[in-house]
Amino acid sequence: MIDTLLILHLNDSHSRIFPFGPWTDDNKKLYPTVMRLAYITDSLKSLYPKHLFFHAGDFLSGDFPFNASVGRMDLKILKLLGINAITLGNHEFDAGPDSLYNALNSEDVYLLSANMDTTSHILKTKIKPYEIFNINSKKICVLGLTPSEFNDINPYQKPIRFKSPIQTAQIYQDTFNNLDCNLKIILSHLGAYLDTVLAKSTNYHLIIGGHSHTRIDTVWKVKNSNNDTTYIVQAYEHFKVVGKILWDLTNNKLIDYKLIDVLNSSNLSQYMIDTLNNIKSQIYSKFSNVYDDSITTIDSTISNAPDSIGCLDVPTGNLIADAMRFQTNSDLGVIETDILVYPLYKGKITSDDIFQMMPYGFDHQNAYNSRIYKITIKGSDMYNVLGFAQFIRGQSPVVQVSGFTYQFIPNVPMEVSDISIDTSQIYKVAGSVYTLYVASSLTPNIIAVETTNLNVFQAVKNYILSLSNLNYHSECRIKYKTSNYSEKISKLPKFKIYKNTIIWQDKEKASIYNLDGRKIYELKENEIYKLRRGIYIIKSGKLSYKILIP
Repeated sequence: MIDTLLILHLNDSHSRIFPFGPWTDDNKKLYPTVMRLAYITDSLKSLYPKHLFFHAGDFLSGDFPFNASVGRMDLKILKLLGINAITLGNHEFDAGPDSLYNALNSEDVYLLSANMDTTSHILKTKIKPYEIFNINSKKICVLGLTPSEFNDINPYQKPIRFKSPIQTAQIYQDTFNNLDCNLKIILSHLGAYLDTVLAKSTNYHLIIGGHSHTRIDTVWKVKNSNNDTTYIVQAYEHFKVVGKILWDLTNNKLIDYKLIDVLNSSNLSQYMIDTLNNIKSQIYSKFSNVYDDSITTIDSTISNAPDSIGCLDVPTGNLIADAMRFQTNSDLGVIETDILVYPLYKGKITSDDIFQMMPYGFDHQNAYNSRIYKITIKGSDMYNVLGFAQFIRGQSPVVQVSGFTYQFIPNVPMEVSDISIDTSQIYKVAGSVYTLYVASSLTPNIIAVETTNLNVFQAVKNYILSLSNLNYHSECRIKYKTSNYSEKISKLPKFKIYKNTIIWQDKEKASIYNLDGRKIYELKENEIYKLRRGIYIIKSGKLSYKILIP
């Protein structure tokens, strides 16, 4: 007889416990989130008495419940859903490690992260490397992994750091073997691509993923280090779907996997409705009626993707960058492309609709999203910062802009003429906390920084209220320098960077220079060279390549 275990899983829910999205014909938001999800998962758990429920990280930051309670409301919801283990994601730090600790301590919740570096911070008392569940004399061992890529670029994460997740997983697979674990699971917040690398480098049975917001409808099968199969799954985002795994504990193999679309269920959980009503009243007492107010009405959706041929600028990005610039009386405005989330849907616009366009960051003074900073910088330094950041970014724009334009070829260094600013002039640039942090790490030449009295949300809301006609589209503020860049990309030198080490793999020799133009070293094919922290230029033939050693 088969002993069946039900494993349910979520990831990247980002505090979206209330209905959101475009309006439906019956004047409701399209995504009803946890009201339907709770009914679905409760029904499944009643069918399968042996069950576990996991969350693969980033349950915080993305809507007002997080900002109103710094995580406590979100944890209450996850506890009500019956979540058994949660991996520590990068956005759990959006209000800082102190606030995260306070929320976890208040709700008596532990998170999983085996690769969190040893630290004196009190947060370590609420983090476990793994959890073991005993079901019918079978040990189900679950390891948590957090990305290390944000160690030097997330201002909110300090002083917490993370070790290599793959090396950590390799160490703990021996631990799990010594513990006689029957089913070895990684609850990963590394993203779908790194999960495949992780699977090939280890011998776990199952990787339940998050971070990349990937919808894996059909389970991915990867040959692992034991030449067996590791299964990889991920459940998209924002409570829109829930993953359902049926596992044969008797023979230790996968029976079935599928994603369940929450929208396909018409049943609602009454206890979750009651809970949300209570939470909403708390949010309204802090922020007013952000889900039900009416800021304006628009006839067509303002997209969060380019909507004009040949343009790379995003309509919502143009709107937000303009709002930041004009509301702070700055010369220029920038907002990071990666933190733009939802369109501004047609119809009635609420405060929450505005917030959903760019919800990230946290201001401890008023609990809204990222505060706006006025950064005084010379045009030449701005060119260096943007040029390098875009070069590292690759194919998609690193920021959305207001007050200037720029063009680029993916993976090719930008030229001064590619950006429409005067390199000899001094500019005041409105940016988020992320802008300030990255700019400060890439140049020592910032002239001044002014903390404004506005957050991104407040600036955009005020700006929208000042407009008689809200209508934004792509304007080619950002575009490719040429549509035919594949030939240039193919000629780029071949090398890899691992931590502080460059591995040169090209047949052509190369020279390494510092930013002062001093030659440091000459590289030959298959040569390895270690560098100190900083920015360097590699020259090979007629090609130049900027690299950052964090």
